[in-house]
Amino acid sequence: MISGGHLLISGGRLLNSGGRLLNSGSRLLNSGGRLLNSGGHLLNWRYRSLNSSSGLGWGDANGDRKPEN
Repeated sequence: MISGGHLLISGGRLLNSGGRLLNSGSRLLNSGGRLLNSGGHLLNWRYRSLNSSSGLGWGDANGDRKPEN
């Protein structure tokens, strides 16, 4: 009975450490998502600067067109 209880306790400890590993893994994924998010912002800003410098922005090209009658 005592050895069985010890096994259960050690098993619980293993599960606990596993949960900690999963937690740190989700934290890594979270920071990865933040990196991807900031990367998207950088790309957006880069495209904006390219569009403004060339004068051919997506919005400008569509906005300058007059509707055909």
